[in-house]
Amino acid sequence: MRHRYSVLLFPLHVFFDFVCLNASFVGAYWLKFGEMDGVARLPYQSLWIAFNVVWATIILLTRPYIFPRQLFKAIPLLKKLIYLTALHAAVIALFWLFVRGVYFSRGQLAYTYILFLLTGGLFRLGGLLFLQEYRARGYNNRRFIVVGYGKLAKTITDFYKVHPEMGFRFHGYFDQPSSENVDLLKGSYDDLSAYIKQEEIDCVYCCMPYLSTWFGSDPDLVQPIVYKLEPGIPLDLPEQHPEPNAPLPKNWLRSTQPTTPSG
Repeated sequence: MRHRYSVLLFPLHVFFDFVCLNASFVGAYWLKFGEMDGVARLPYQSLWIAFNVVWATIILLTRPYIFPRQLFKAIPLLKKLIYLTALHAAVIALFWLFVRGVYFSRGQLAYTYILFLLTGGLFRLGGLLFLQEYRARGYNNRRFIVVGYGKLAKTITDFYKVHPEMGFRFHGYFDQPSSENVDLLKGSYDDLSAYIKQEEIDCVYCCMPYLSTWFGSDPDLVQPIVYKLEPGIPLDLPEQHPEPNAPLPKNWLRSTQPTTPSG
């Protein structure tokens, strides 16, 4: 049984960001004024509504919760949070100018964004640690294969062996069989299509030097092999290969599905 709950993480991320935003707004009002009765009355009621409308609009326009698994780390997550918060603050400043006849406390706004950065940051770090542990235990995994067998091809499998928290599970090499590799392959290029469907493979890595040996250097000659997986998806054929402990280049991954924070 495959434990794949990626579809749930996007709405959960959206939900908890709204919780953090609204809790920060109310908490900031209490810190500034020492009471919370006025937060639900004009003029702060309109500001509160604007906070939520602006945040929802930013999410719809920027789609900020889409990360490749290789970039789903603390620094990129926190940088994106700071960017979204700054963008939100800029739009709220325009809203303030639009209703300039209404008084709002700068202190309350400052407290709101400070609290939101703290709570949103803690939520992201906590979620990141949970997902890394969850994936390291074998859940929410992505199955991948490598097309082209050899020493360089092993670097990608070594990379994921030392990074189990990314949740990638290796399912074999595919190449043209020879006396040297026949016992190490899961199958040949002709077996790709059936194996992908049978094992529900999510990602394919192409080791270009070995493919070039067989098909030549023209990527067009390699495309029909990988297009057996999902016709019409662009094909990346990287020349470079990561060391086991080095950050994984984004163009290594050719995913057959959109990537989300859980992806």
